[in-house]
Amino acid sequence: TDAARPAGTWYYRVTASDAAGNTSAASDTATAVVTTAAPATVMAVGDLACASGTATTSVACRHGEVAALIAAAAPDRFIALGDLQYQEATLSQFLGAGAYNDTFGPLKPITLPALGNHEYYGGTTGYFDYFYGTGVTSGPYGPRPDGYYATSVGSWTVIVLNTECDTGGVTGGCGAGSPQYVWLQNQLTVAPTQCTLVAAHRPRWSTGSNHGSYPALSPLWDLMAANGVDVYLGAHNHVSEIFKPIGVSGAGATPSQSPTGIRSFTAGGGGVNQQPLSANTDPLLSAMEARSRAAFGPLRLTLDADSYSWQFLPISGMTFTNVGTTGAFSGTDSCH
Repeated sequence: TDAARPAGTWYYRVTASDAAGNTSAASDTATAVVTTAAPATVMAVGDLACASGTATTSVACRHGEVAALIAAAAPDRFIALGDLQYQEATLSQFLGAGAYNDTFGPLKPITLPALGNHEYYGGTTGYFDYFYGTGVTSGPYGPRPDGYYATSVGSWTVIVLNTECDTGGVTGGCGAGSPQYVWLQNQLTVAPTQCTLVAAHRPRWSTGSNHGSYPALSPLWDLMAANGVDVYLGAHNHVSEIFKPIGVSGAGATPSQSPTGIRSFTAGGGGVNQQPLSANTDPLLSAMEARSRAAFGPLRLTLDADSYSWQFLPISGMTFTNVGTTGAFSGTDSCH
């Protein structure tokens, strides 16, 4: 049961002791074989499907191409990072011609969805009716109406949060002591794996100028950073970003970089449209590897037992191009 041991065959003997200090003779030698889980491939992106009948242009409603790219790559899991269906995410909009179900629906068996703000425009009813069935109250993606949950992918723990922290969003908000905070604290305490990935809709840090960073998420971020979370995935800003590892930072505008912090990715290029980035003088760029607004496409992650690699994949005819940054849109790192 010692999952932390390296792969291989281990030999052991067992002794027993009582309260008086008596110790038995050792048992016969037994063996245990520890195997290493195969790497898992995850693709993630948010801000996805236009409403049925919305015109496709070079910079809008390209969600069908994003879905086809993901399907062709055949990942083990697809993490849908919120705002899955525009505008109000009603069940009829999910099922509209050319909308979410027609494009991302074939990925439903491998999808790990997250609630976004557009799901709340419809009161989250359409989202849960789509994934669970009309009126079904609970399932693998958390109970209505809050929908946060934990699972495993390969050898990793994967946690999906509800980052609609303001009034009308997740029950109790996102502050210390809120129901979701306490739940997350428990999940991180008992997480059985070395590597942990957290996914949600809103990013704590972003240079997307439409929405920017989200200070309301800071209590959850600091909890995660203090408990060894390795990767955070968000969307909300329709841009693509890779941050250097960031540690406990509070609610201020300046992140505290740390080699044991969380590496955050913004994967908001799901196809609905593109949004601008902040100026190249933005101080937040010092905490970034790369950022782009020039392409639609998902983030691909390969999750190994003690490390991970990443690459942003553009749809055909597009390229991820740095804006004020010089880093690559692919890389590798180790878990804490």
